[in-house]
Amino acid sequence: MNDNNLITGTLARLFRLGETAGRLGLSMFLKNLKDTNKIDINQIIKVVENLSRLKGAPMKVGQMISLHEDLLPPEIIEIFKVLQKDSTTMSFSIVKEIFEKQLKSKLNDFLYIEEKPFAAASIGQVHKAKLRNGEDVIIKVQYPNIRKSIHTDLKTIQFILSPLFKALNLPFEKIWEEIQERLLEETNYLQELKNLELFRNTFKIEGLVFPKYFEDYTTEEVLVLSYEESLSFDKGLKYKERHEQWFLILLQLIILGFFKYKILHVDPNIANFGFRENGEVVLFDFGCIKKIPDVISNAYKNTVIAILKNEWNKASCILKEAGIQTRKGEPLKEEFLKPHLEVIEEIFPNQEKYFGEDANVYKKLLEIARDNWYYASELEFPKDIVFIHRNLIGHFGNLRKFRVKKNWRKVFLELLETA
Repeated sequence: MNDNNLITGTLARLFRLGETAGRLGLSMFLKNLKDTNKIDINQIIKVVENLSRLKGAPMKVGQMISLHEDLLPPEIIEIFKVLQKDSTTMSFSIVKEIFEKQLKSKLNDFLYIEEKPFAAASIGQVHKAKLRNGEDVIIKVQYPNIRKSIHTDLKTIQFILSPLFKALNLPFEKIWEEIQERLLEETNYLQELKNLELFRNTFKIEGLVFPKYFEDYTTEEVLVLSYEESLSFDKGLKYKERHEQWFLILLQLIILGFFKYKILHVDPNIANFGFRENGEVVLFDFGCIKKIPDVISNAYKNTVIAILKNEWNKASCILKEAGIQTRKGEPLKEEFLKPHLEVIEEIFPNQEKYFGEDANVYKKLLEIARDNWYYASELEFPKDIVFIHRNLIGHFGNLRKFRVKKNWRKVFLELLETA
């Protein structure tokens, strides 16, 4: 698709959002009739196409839906997964206009810029380029009017799609503020540069690679980084001898980030990670990060320790200290909390097993995540945990695909002690 298929005008976006909501609402209505054979695949394809063309907030919401694999039939999820990969791109004529406006005379410092983008996402697309000093770089360029339209889009999505969110047990009205904050962050490339700088200066994990950033060529709408050669996740799976190295780097990124550095990279889309044959992992895309409040980090750490020491009775009181409680200010009841916490024991058994090899554990994790959203209307919880949980659930799905066998409880506790 070319730039003519990108929808940037306010009225056009509102109209397309309404059409998208109607189509998706119809398919969800049919699903609620318990007859999945009646779901109109063509309706869903049209929804994905619309979200891809709208970019920004609508596409991000579509990506979030695609991560909830337990809520929709497999064939529908496969269609939505398109939103996690490449999407509609804009032509180089528009890209060039943006470069000229944002970089001005500094554009002369580039020997060439490849016209065809090699990646496209919800906020912008990426072009390979070379500086005149010989350095290979990539340029992220933001789609026109994304930042300007995001406030209106979010309000419109919240209003139009609220019935859908209820059908999916997703109480977006409770977490909208957090979603908006993260999305607004992603539309400011100067903020992303600061995020990258923070990660480079904070995380000291052997084998974890960060791109070099070029501050002189970065604006709110253009970001220039070093080009980092790496394998995609699918191609990396062929190098079984490197799976354990890659796995442990990603596990450290999560555990040390959560419990030591108090910062998480909270977009678990596996396309944001590159894998090298020498065992290194390259971390891309710093538009969406989350600084973890001490009270939440400490509460989760102490909860996990209590579970692994079979001190279950402590868990609800520990979580209450972090603001996870009933609306009446009471600790969570054991019958509600225990199924959630039992999964941690099953994920980290005190024996050598392939990580996440039990399909029932994965299914249970997804079911519990869904139930958590359903009961959230009865609970009080800090908005900070929304993207924390998205990160943890997403990475669980990523890590289990490596098929690495170890005593994961021992590994986890050793990393926790380091943190």
